[in-house]
Amino acid sequence: MRVISKIVLGLSLVSAPTIAVAATLIPVTPFPGSTLTSVSGINDSNQISGEYTTSDGIEHAFFGPLA
Repeated sequence: MRVISKIVLGLSLVSAPTIAVAATLIPVTPFPGSTLTSVSGINDSNQISGEYTTSDGIEHAFFGPLA
């Protein structure tokens, strides 16, 4: 029964329709002195939100315009 369910799941994933979505890559300058910078959102006014980690391992959040 387990093998059959894996086969059915695999077939349903293969036959699922593919949707193409256009995207725009927006480069973001890493926060100065950070070891990791991650953007998690952008709104219609081009304000971004995300987080960065400093070398001491502390995570910080940011929100503001691209610049």
